[in-house]
Amino acid sequence: MEIFTLDYKCMFKHAHQLVKLIDEWPLIDWKEDNFLIELPGKWMSSFAMFERGQIVGFCIASEKVPGVFYVHLFFVSPGMRGKNIGWKMMEEVNRRSRVNDMHKVMLRCPVTLNKAIAFYERNGFEVKQRVLDEISGPVADYIMEKSLLQFGGTDC
Repeated sequence: MEIFTLDYKCMFKHAHQLVKLIDEWPLIDWKEDNFLIELPGKWMSSFAMFERGQIVGFCIASEKVPGVFYVHLFFVSPGMRGKNIGWKMMEEVNRRSRVNDMHKVMLRCPVTLNKAIAFYERNGFEVKQRVLDEISGPVADYIMEKSLLQFGGTDC
């Protein structure tokens, strides 16, 4: 399994495959253009997991909020779930967040996705707010956050 940064060139090359991966997911309606939208830090934050030349999972992220690694879309292909790909991807989210001096990771998750919510909670995320707006559509989202600040030491 290999991790590739989805910079603009790589995203452009694989946008069709990304759309096809999420095509049957009813809670999101992204097209190729959505993947190519320019956002601060997006081309260094977004990545995909490849196995035998095929994308098996991906994370579209940016620094939408200064100092925050904002995950717009975190997806593992249905046939690859249960194979620790999500855990490996979350490790990569944590690594990229810290390398870029982010103080927290933030995402939105539909309130109906109980397995995804449990996964995020096992990875240190907390539900901060429930929202129903133009982004969530007809199903409310939880805004979830994970702090990356390390506490400890004896400094005053």
